[in-house]
Amino acid sequence: MCHGDPKPTNMAWRDGVAIAVFDWDMARPAPEVSDVAYALYWFAPFDVDEAELRHRHLSKTFDAHARIEAFLDGYGWTGPLDVMQAVADRREQAVKEVVYLGERGHMPHAAWVDAGWPDRWRTEPRLP
Repeated sequence: MCHGDPKPTNMAWRDGVAIAVFDWDMARPAPEVSDVAYALYWFAPFDVDEAELRHRHLSKTFDAHARIEAFLDGYGWTGPLDVMQAVADRREQAVKEVVYLGERGHMPHAAWVDAGWPDRWRTEPRLP
């Protein structure tokens, strides 16, 4: 079972340590790599927008590659993983889910579609 939306804002934190995970509305049966790739998108992070980095309390000088290695080590990932491809694939799946729900009037997905977010999200994930 995968959470479906494992990102920092869906976790409770104490002294920099995640102590709980909530917002399970996207939970589903899925391969383990689904949650790993989605979490890496947020925790590495792949976004290089300065405002978004500030929102995540990061500067442009963070070492994304070291963060990826630390995440995978902490997770206990032992298999091979093409991180860039896994993140790109999972990100596209997330965008398709937002569009699907948005076209059916579900909020906040409909607002995201109206604001054009899926087009922005479809840009290839990249590391700084």
